[in-house]
Amino acid sequence: MRGEAQALSRAALAQDYDEARFRVHCIRVLAADGGCMGIWRAALELSRYLGPLGTSPNAGYRSAFAYLANRLASGRP
Repeated sequence: MRGEAQALSRAALAQDYDEARFRVHCIRVLAADGGCMGIWRAALELSRYLGPLGTSPNAGYRSAFAYLANRLASGRP
């Protein structure tokens, strides 16, 4: 999951939001498969802020991104 989180960070910094959507989806799948429901919920929330393909993210996506990053860094599933 670390590799996906790093790729998500790079995509967000580059403002490649479609790539960020893909990476957050991958994190959701890995979190669900690993039983990490807190991470899964945080990733789901971020995906809602990012919105559909080809659009700009909704206001507040940065705080959702930070929450997911903190959740991943803390090791809390």
